[in-house]
Amino acid sequence: MALNARVPTPGSFPSFRVAQNNFSQLNSTIKTVTAAAYTVVATDSSLILSPTGVLTLTLPSPAANAGRSLRLKLTTAHTVISASANVVPLNGAAASTAILAATPGKYSLLQSDGTSWQIMAAN
Repeated sequence: MALNARVPTPGSFPSFRVAQNNFSQLNSTIKTVTAAAYTVVATDSSLILSPTGVLTLTLPSPAANAGRSLRLKLTTAHTVISASANVVPLNGAAASTAILAATPGKYSLLQSDGTSWQIMAAN
């Protein structure tokens, strides 16, 4: 059986243009939060949460942050909630304030869909 393959000649390869993306979140630092309340800022992408009681996070506006991701890790046995009912759980139920249960080692990956913060991964 013969193969009918074309071998490209030098200079005949198609050219591809790679779009420039904003990879600033990949190069960001990890911030540790110990306060009872914290407002997420534009430079936050990974937060280690070590509160001494219930932690209330004020998340950025989902509409102004469509596509943005936040990685959260809890190191203490305290609940983490949102200041607004704008977090959709992993199962897709209605948005609420719940983010992380009071168990050390819990984590959550949040991503804004332009309307809410969706929990995309969690344990």
